[in-house]
Amino acid sequence: MKRHSHPHILTPLLLATVALCILSCEKNYRYSPFDGFWRVDEVTDLTTGTTTEGQARLFMSFEYQFVKLSWLPENRTPGFLGYEYIASCKENDGSIDMGVFYKYREEDTLAPADKLASFGIPYGEPTTFAYTFSKDGLMLENESTKILLTKY
Repeated sequence: MKRHSHPHILTPLLLATVALCILSCEKNYRYSPFDGFWRVDEVTDLTTGTTTEGQARLFMSFEYQFVKLSWLPENRTPGFLGYEYIASCKENDGSIDMGVFYKYREEDTLAPADKLASFGIPYGEPTTFAYTFSKDGLMLENESTKILLTKY
């Protein structure tokens, strides 16, 4: 007995499957190349020419519209992970705008000036950095600060 295939039924099913695959593969604009954890390797004060190494104590993490700074003290006690500060951020064409930094989970308290200075971030005011990605990491730079970061 000979079977007959029904190509007129398979064609619409195949087209519908392909269409669903294409629609489900849309680019998600929520994510950016900044997203994730970055170790701060160097912070250079361009006004004085002074460079400070991060010594694996300074980290930046980006997620969607937020940037978080993590400052780990040299002598940590068990159970204490360090200090964290958060601000809004927005990627523009070739630059990233960062809002005012506050203590993480304490939205009313500004991040301390000395901790922000470790990152080259101004106290109590928004800042903008031009950015450059390289095979080695990320560079953030403005008129007063250059920050070199490595994906962590």
